[in-house]
Amino acid sequence: MISTLIAGLSLLILSGIAESFMSYMLFTKISNYPEDKIIQSVNSEQLLKRATDN
Repeated sequence: MISTLIAGLSLLILSGIAESFMSYMLFTKISNYPEDKIIQSVNSEQLLKRATDN
């Protein structure tokens, strides 16, 4: 039971780190890319969120 709890917590922490990293990359590089690249980045972030939610 404790190992399941630890695994769940580490998964939450990892998904939080991944999400903050993605948003950091989006906001720092947003000025360098044209609009279609930004849309692709947002789509990939949404896919990543769906993957981490399941």
